[in-house]
Amino acid sequence: MDQKLTDSLNAVAATWTTLALRQLNAERSEVVNAIYADPDADFCVVIHLKHGTVILEGVNERIGQRIELFRQDGRPLRSQTAFGDERH
Repeated sequence: MDQKLTDSLNAVAATWTTLALRQLNAERSEVVNAIYADPDADFCVVIHLKHGTVILEGVNERIGQRIELFRQDGRPLRSQTAFGDERH
């Protein structure tokens, strides 16, 4: 995999996360503050390509906890197989 492409994906995810965090209600904002304060917690952007959904989750893998913070539905994308065939 191309490192520049991976770095670009991370940068886009970080920008999307920043915008999503600005739209959270007070209750979710408290969860975000707890995630920032916990060294074992992190944010995870989950992309469901076939459904076109992007989800921001708060994750603490040490204790096995995930919480959905924000969800945005978009247009489903067509992925390609390793052979270049489009999947619908």
